[in-house]
Amino acid sequence: MTQCIPIRALDVVETFWETFYELGNVIIMNPIIIRSSFPIKKEILKEAATKMAYRHQSLRVRIKSKVENDEGRDAIKRYFVDLVDDFEVVIEEDPETRATTELHFDSLDEEPIWENLLLREQNELFSKQSPLWRIRFKRLGSINNQYRACLVASFHHAIMDGLSRQHFWTELLGLCTLINEFPDTPIPQEKPTKMPNSVCKSFPSSLKVKLLKPFYSWRATATQGVCLYRNLVAPFENPSCLEISRDLYADKEKSPRTCILPIRISSEIFSKLRSICKSKKMQVNGAIEAVAALGLMALIYELRSKKTLISEDTTEILVSQDEGNLIGGNDRENITCVTGCRPIELSSTDCFLNTEGCSAVIPIRTMVAINCRRWVNKDDTSEVSETSKSIEDMLIRIFESALSNSINETTTATASEKNFDSGTRYSDTHESTSQSSSLDENSSSFENCEVSEKVSNSEIITPIQQQKEYIANSPRLVLPKLKHSFSFDKSSPSWLKKAVSKVISPRNNRKIKCMPSVALGSYAVLMGLDMKVQKSCLNDVNKIWELGKNTTRKIHSIVDSKDPSTVTFKWHVISGFVHDLANSPTRANKVELLMQLGNPTARPSSFLVSNGGIWDSKPLEQLIDRINNSKSGEKTFIEVESSYSCVSQHNAGLNMFAHNLVTVNGDLCWSLQYHTNITKKEVAQIYAKYIQKYIHLLVNS
Repeated sequence: MTQCIPIRALDVVETFWETFYELGNVIIMNPIIIRSSFPIKKEILKEAATKMAYRHQSLRVRIKSKVENDEGRDAIKRYFVDLVDDFEVVIEEDPETRATTELHFDSLDEEPIWENLLLREQNELFSKQSPLWRIRFKRLGSINNQYRACLVASFHHAIMDGLSRQHFWTELLGLCTLINEFPDTPIPQEKPTKMPNSVCKSFPSSLKVKLLKPFYSWRATATQGVCLYRNLVAPFENPSCLEISRDLYADKEKSPRTCILPIRISSEIFSKLRSICKSKKMQVNGAIEAVAALGLMALIYELRSKKTLISEDTTEILVSQDEGNLIGGNDRENITCVTGCRPIELSSTDCFLNTEGCSAVIPIRTMVAINCRRWVNKDDTSEVSETSKSIEDMLIRIFESALSNSINETTTATASEKNFDSGTRYSDTHESTSQSSSLDENSSSFENCEVSEKVSNSEIITPIQQQKEYIANSPRLVLPKLKHSFSFDKSSPSWLKKAVSKVISPRNNRKIKCMPSVALGSYAVLMGLDMKVQKSCLNDVNKIWELGKNTTRKIHSIVDSKDPSTVTFKWHVISGFVHDLANSPTRANKVELLMQLGNPTARPSSFLVSNGGIWDSKPLEQLIDRINNSKSGEKTFIEVESSYSCVSQHNAGLNMFAHNLVTVNGDLCWSLQYHTNITKKEVAQIYAKYIQKYIHLLVNS
């Protein structure tokens, strides 16, 4: 019988992610390239991923729906449920192996090595027997005893964000390394974590947010609800979205899909950019926003100036300037909704033509991904999300335990051989006493005392306690019993005593008790950002820096607020509309309405910028150092070479492009996300070249 324990209801933001997931969108896809001294095998990945799922509640949840009565009317309620022990982590290997030396992303013409894996991922929802994530990978061969592999992880956005993905990969690769180093030694299970609380609980219920609730209901049932929503929340003072017309630039040869055009900014160039930003007392994010906006403007001007456009069969056709003006000229009066409601009224002025005197201002509506960890649990320090440091400590503890177990088994096996030769054996009584002592010490060293106490408590008072008791009794959450107790005499090496003492010392136990208890999760919301860009910025580097400073100032004037409702007000409107509409069981055309919300004909946002910051490689480095210091001979290593990501939005979404960034080993991995049913790869390549151009322009200034 399937065992599912309810956790909590989805909040407004999580319902937004789930609703668009049901439409086949908003799946996070994160391809990484790793380099290691040992081959990444499916068996190792599967074991490590399964151990992580048993440790992190968020990695073993599903979403269940049912109709309930809410304030006198039926509504669909969605809940997170814990699959507990009835799940299977999906790890699939691509049989194709491709030998390669080094992977570079300097050429925008080459197809990314993960392209086929990405295509399969976004066209397949998660199975009902698996959690809301999976991994596909392919081996890239080995050269000079260095193995490479490409891993593509897919996540439901309700359980994962950018920073949590970094922690996920760090822990997974660390466990893979430990399993490879100690193949015959059981890897202990660490203290389990729980799913984070609802992000919306950290947002104060301000008056203006409360006033929106009846507005959601009326709009969700109104005939012209979507049009009203668009005009109030996402007004189309955003001509750039209409400039890149899907009728002209959509890729008719490829099936609709979300693609990544990888851009690698070298550590040397990116380090210079950060230094200049620091000297100008501005953040790198401001410069990135400015570069993304200017690159888009330059792309539009180039498309307008071209007298040749790529047709459906990749032949070139001549288009006059007057015809080109139809892309963004006075004939752009309306876009008809797919539901047949009132057309959306658009601005009839062409700001791209009215550019006399270089003082013209072009509006660009964008979005910024905001990390809500700055507000979550700010007053409750008892529940904080995991950090790189906590994962590093966990991996070191597991290593020291596995090392001790391995040494003890080897020492005991050697002693048994000597005793057998001399005709002496341990009695059964002594052996059972030794095993009992071993279990007690290991239970203390791995902080299993809390689980043991809950197992002995048979009284269940609340569903939460019932959930904890079930998890405690789960056989995979209980630490594996070690065969032999820790014992060392005067002849034992001093380094062995130190290694064992670190595992069983009371001081170390106190540190374990302070471990964060909240698992990986999604802490992301989106913030609208209206940019006013002067045409003169295209050729004036000082104006570019001024644009970057103004953007930085505008972002931080909002996100530094102590009241998150200021940041998330428009996001509340978007997600509240989706929440109320999606939870209505009587709306026959709600799918059409939701699709219209992010109709690829004209997205309300030109682009989204999501910066994951610097990938912290220290936990893996510290683990590798410990492993190599404990042995002689061939050294072990594993590292992440690159990480790119996208969120599928080709069916329905908010953005025409997206820029997902993270810094790995000093290099800036810039993922330019585009959608084939909106634009071709050739257009994205032009955009990428302008991004590189303006990055170099700022660095050389």
